[in-house]
Amino acid sequence: MSANANVFNIDVFLTTIRSLLSIEHETKDKCAEGLNKAENILQQTQEELKISNGMLDVARVYEAEKLAEQLAADARMAKALAEEAAAIASGNPFAIAAASAEVAAATPELIRATEEYNKAREHRERLEHRVELAQRCVSIAEEMVNTLRLRFNYSQAKISKDILEGNGRLQNAYNDLSTYLSRISSVALKEISDFYKWKPEEKKPVTPDVVHDRLNASSNVNNAILEYLYVTDPKFHFSVDRLCAQLKTPGNETSVEIKIKKNIVSRLCEELVIRSFAPMGERVETQGIYYLNPQSSV
Repeated sequence: MSANANVFNIDVFLTTIRSLLSIEHETKDKCAEGLNKAENILQQTQEELKISNGMLDVARVYEAEKLAEQLAADARMAKALAEEAAAIASGNPFAIAAASAEVAAATPELIRATEEYNKAREHRERLEHRVELAQRCVSIAEEMVNTLRLRFNYSQAKISKDILEGNGRLQNAYNDLSTYLSRISSVALKEISDFYKWKPEEKKPVTPDVVHDRLNASSNVNNAILEYLYVTDPKFHFSVDRLCAQLKTPGNETSVEIKIKKNIVSRLCEELVIRSFAPMGERVETQGIYYLNPQSSV
C-alpha cells in the first residue's frame, strides 16, 4: 500500500515551520526554567552553609567560654584539695574543717562547669557535622547547575541547528511546490484539491455513484497522481524514463504502448483505488493474496 500524501495542501509546511519555531522557544523556556530552579537550590544551599558557619563560629566562642570556666573550676578544686591536704598534715581541726568546706563548695561548681563544657563541645561537633553536610550539598548543587547548564546549552544549540536546517528544507519544499502549483490552472487545481479533500459524510453510507465518480477521476487528478509518483518513487521514475527512451527508437511504439498499459496504467489504477477509498476507512490494501482450501465433497 502506498502512502496517500496530499502534496497540494502546502500550507502544512508553513504550519510545521511555525510549530517547530514554537517548540524551539518552548524548549528554551523549559531549559531556562529548569536551570533557574537548579540555581535557586544552589543559592539556598549556599545560604544554609553561610548560616551553619555562623552558628559554628558562635558555638566555638561559647565552647571557649565554657572551657575557661571549666579550667577555672579545675584550678579552684586543685587549690582546695591542696589546702585540705596541708590542713590534714598539720592536724589542725579548724584548718581541716575550713579546707574540707572549700572542697565541698568547689565540687558542684566543677561538675557544673564540666557538664556545660561537654555540652558546648558536643554542640560544636554537631554544628561541624552540619557544616560538612551543608558544604556537601553546595558541591552537589554546583555540580548539578554546571551539568544542567552544559547539557541545556548543548541541547539548545543542537535543537536550534536541527530546526534551522529542517525549516530551511520545509521552506524550500514550500517554494518548490508553490512554483509547481502555479503552473497548474485554477480549474485543474480545484479538481485536484476537491479530490483529495473529499470525506464521506458522518453516519451516512457512501453510495455506488460516489465510488464510481471517485474511481473515474478527471485527467487532471490522474496527471497529478502520475507526477507525484514520478517525483517520489525512484522505481516508477526509472520505469517512465526507460519507456521514454525506448519510445525514441523507431518501430517500438506498439511494444512501448503495451508496457505502458501493463506497468504505468496499472500502477495509476492501483494508486487511484488507494486514494479514492482512503477517506472511507483506516487502511486500503491492494494485490492481496489469499489461499483458499477447496471444500471437501460430501
